[in-house]
Amino acid sequence: MRRTATAAAVTFVLCSPGAAQAGPYRIAIVIQPSYTFCLSGSACTTAGRTSFQAEYKPIIVKKYDLRIRFSRSYERAAEEPDIDDIIVAPGERFQNASDALDFRFRVFDNDGYERQEPKFGYAYQYAENGSDAHHTFFASDAVFFGARIRRGTESPAHRFRLSLKISKDAYEPADVASQTFLQASAYATFPLESSGMWRAEAGCTAQQQLAEAGGFSWYSTRYSASLTHDFSASIRAYARVETSRSTNLIAGMKITF
Repeated sequence: MRRTATAAAVTFVLCSPGAAQAGPYRIAIVIQPSYTFCLSGSACTTAGRTSFQAEYKPIIVKKYDLRIRFSRSYERAAEEPDIDDIIVAPGERFQNASDALDFRFRVFDNDGYERQEPKFGYAYQYAENGSDAHHTFFASDAVFFGARIRRGTESPAHRFRLSLKISKDAYEPADVASQTFLQASAYATFPLESSGMWRAEAGCTAQQQLAEAGGFSWYSTRYSASLTHDFSASIRAYARVETSRSTNLIAGMKITF
């Protein structure tokens, strides 16, 4: 069963600018509804999802920034970037509420284009519907390279993005073995016009679960292609096709106040 359902998250973000030209801070409330359509495969479910976020961040005109974020989530969707699993492994049960704290550091070049994005954090998954509670520790790094591009209301960056992430799930019951995951991603962004308000993205993510006694166990891959349009700084719409054991179409909006 795909981990896609209604979600709600409240996020506090503290950003620290590192360059003298850093802009003013702002507080934003974000509503992000989406709907997942199961196109094929027995491992997916058609369902809706809605998230609510409160953000505190600067405008992106600087060489680096630090963001500290605390979030409370309910029934998270698999497409969220901090979810460790790409698809739910056979026999895995649906889980509900979680709390997370993460630190993100972004590095920009002299012209304000993003070059690197390290991140590390911690999450706690509460027990739900018979699923065991567990702690998750994760660290990742993303590197941008290639042609400089605009990404609409997102910070400008470089066309290609490579990322590597490692995470470990430590379960509270002593008789449940911990799980470690390695995840590697490669994506490319293609602006469809000069401002990047219309843009496409395509890429893949591979995940390898490490066995407790050493070696490797469960392996999975996900391929995705998306189309995004920023109507303004406040309204964004997107559609994304993902395929792994199943194929899904995810359509949604991001509304910022």
